[in-house]
Amino acid sequence: MKKILFIVFLIVLATSMIFMGVACKKEAKPAAETTAAETTAAETTAAETTAAETTAAEKPKEITYVTCLLNVYYGWNIAHQGFLDQCKKYGYTGNVVGPNGIDTAMQLDLMETAIGQGVDAIIAVPLVPESYPDVYAKANDAGIIIGEAAVTAGSDLPNVITSGFSDNKLWGEQSADKIAEKTGGKANILIPCTALDTPNQLEARKAFEAYAAEKYPELKIVQVVETQSDHNIGLEQIKNALTAYPEINFIWANEGFVAQAAATALEETGKKGKVTILGVDCAKETMDLIIAGDVWATFDQNFYQAWGTNIVDQFKNYWDGKPVEKVMYVPFVYYDQNNITEHPYYKEFTSQ
Repeated sequence: MKKILFIVFLIVLATSMIFMGVACKKEAKPAAETTAAETTAAETTAAETTAAETTAAEKPKEITYVTCLLNVYYGWNIAHQGFLDQCKKYGYTGNVVGPNGIDTAMQLDLMETAIGQGVDAIIAVPLVPESYPDVYAKANDAGIIIGEAAVTAGSDLPNVITSGFSDNKLWGEQSADKIAEKTGGKANILIPCTALDTPNQLEARKAFEAYAAEKYPELKIVQVVETQSDHNIGLEQIKNALTAYPEINFIWANEGFVAQAAATALEETGKKGKVTILGVDCAKETMDLIIAGDVWATFDQNFYQAWGTNIVDQFKNYWDGKPVEKVMYVPFVYYDQNNITEHPYYKEFTSQ
């Protein structure tokens, strides 16, 4: 009997413990679920905050290159590519915009657009410097930094942090030396240029005149004509000049399209072989004409680095708090039939 009562006692005790356990689990479960929900919500909030902070911190710098010639000239195409390559290297967003013909008003409008978009930096190509101070001031007020390619607007605003210059004075003097060497110091010269007041070309011509007057007095500039950097306009202007001044025996091209136009003009006027052409820059067509002997030589500029990668480098220095080069001079390199194969784009151009 005692044994039976003891067994019943054990059964009752075990049953009570089971019910207690179930009760404990039922009471604990809501608390556990609440804690998990709270933890998940907290983790989600923290993740969203971190993501927002990371996005803000990692948003790439945006740079807009407002060029003077978008898709029509090899030199600027190379400059644009250098710019885009360097933007990619640093993780920046790079945009290239501009007209396909010389159009300062359009360049200024595109700069206004970039300012409205809130970009971090703009590369300007101020072919008409006096037109730029107002838009530079707007960029300055918006906290946008400026880098210049080709020529300077002469602005002292603090956001114009770097400018790439052609050494135009040296270009003019070196051209006089080469022309004197080619002609024995005596030539009647036609100079086609973009416009009479295009700053870099004007600076080169003035340097040529001053240098030649002292060193080569028989190098005479017969006429200067405007081409608007347009092949057809240049062709007609050169043909008219050759007709009006039959004594012209040398053409010194002051802009990159005109060597090709000059060669065509000589062909069409029957003066091929009687007039020598010295170009500037080295478009594929100019290179082909040098190889063929229709253009004697050219002075080429380092577009890729000087007006592409180097300006982006200076922007990065500025944003990293490092010293910035305010002025960067662009070298001109002489090419003729003897060294044209050394041009960095020789293989690329001749394979096309």
